[in-house]
Amino acid sequence: MNLYFESAAIVIYFIKLGRYIDGISKDKTKEAIQKLVKITPNSAVIKVDGKEREVTIDEIKKGDIVISKPGEKIAVDGEVVLGNAYVDESFITGESKPVKKEIGNKVIAGSINYNGYIEYRAEKIGKESTISQIVRLVVEAAGTKAPIAKVADKVSGIFVPAVIAIAVITFIVYLLIGQGLPVAIITFVTVLVVACPCSLGLATPLAIVVSEGLCARKRNISKKK
Repeated sequence: MNLYFESAAIVIYFIKLGRYIDGISKDKTKEAIQKLVKITPNSAVIKVDGKEREVTIDEIKKGDIVISKPGEKIAVDGEVVLGNAYVDESFITGESKPVKKEIGNKVIAGSINYNGYIEYRAEKIGKESTISQIVRLVVEAAGTKAPIAKVADKVSGIFVPAVIAIAVITFIVYLLIGQGLPVAIITFVTVLVVACPCSLGLATPLAIVVSEGLCARKRNISKKK
């Protein structure tokens, strides 16, 4: 009797490999969220009655005048009311060159003040900030299946029951034609193994990871330009 242990091992291997690749994709998403959260500084300097006072981000309220000096990060979204500076907003816009900010211009939390002194009025804080909105969208995207994954689920929802039905019919037919129970069981298992949708379990997460890599590569190229 020939025992095909490698067949069972390969089937399990492909399924595990698909789950491993899917796990890598989810880990990258978590890492991206953590980086986004760390973009904004933990503290900032606000002007109160003409004096500077250092506070935490949570203490900043709408309407507060926040001070940004060279080398510091913008604490919250706001509008410049005094001074001018070149600000790096590449993490949001992809623009590689610093953008000049003057009175009346908007600044985004997490962007870096290169070489100027500005004071800006806090407008969007907490969950209203641009960074918080991006984090929310990333979390929602991570929790939502990609269109290709939904298609794979639909196909599997029809394919798997159909294969099981064919395997059961094959088992019954082999018994009816007198092939014996061992042969009927082997044939039943053979149909299940051969028709196992390993490609769906491997191709779907692999396609998602590859597409994410292409998007990231194109974004880096656009930033260099």
